Amino acid sequence: MVTRLPTFLHIGPGKSGSSWLHETLALHPEVYLSEAKDLYFFSRYCTRLQRYLDCFGRQALHVAVFDHLRADPQAFLDGVTAWLQIDRLVLAPELLGARQPASDARWLPLATVAKRAAGVVGWVKRSAVVQRVLYEPLGDSRPVMPPADAAFVREHLEAEVAGVERRLGIPLRQLWNWPGGQDHG
Repeated sequence: MVTRLPTFLHIGPGKSGSSWLHETLALHPEVYLSEAKDLYFFSRYCTRLQRYLDCFGRQALHVAVFDHLRADPQAFLDGVTAWLQIDRLVLAPELLGARQPASDARWLPLATVAKRAAGVVGWVKRSAVVQRVLYEPLGDSRPVMPPADAAFVREHLEAEVAGVERRLGIPLRQLWNWPGGQDHG
């Protein structure tokens, strides 16, 4: 039996395009990905960024922002494939949309079990049947964070986000319309 290691590892929060990226790159003949997309191994990845950079260097890190995926999926994927040094993959029209749009669990205990099982068997979470039975798409009724909660989140993550901006030169606060989001350099 031949053991293969994944070509790369995607680290990011939920609902940030990881399913889309996994399913799209799985079509590429030069890429091997694990069956389980969600490994749930890394947490608070932003605070560990400097340790990663110290061990592997900046050349071993490609940062792709969800806002760019949403704005131009082909350009986003082109950046990933260029960084991986693999041939460009032209997106078919059906790959331009969201893979697992934001949704709310119909029954939280069963959705939690499915999420945990997805770390072992990737197809469970991505199954169309599982998605239809367990989740109801939010559509236009997405929750809106109250201004006081948004201010609390910004206050607690400001130093971390500003550090990522300084290390990587990505204007996250500007992309996210945070107050004072211009001083990323």
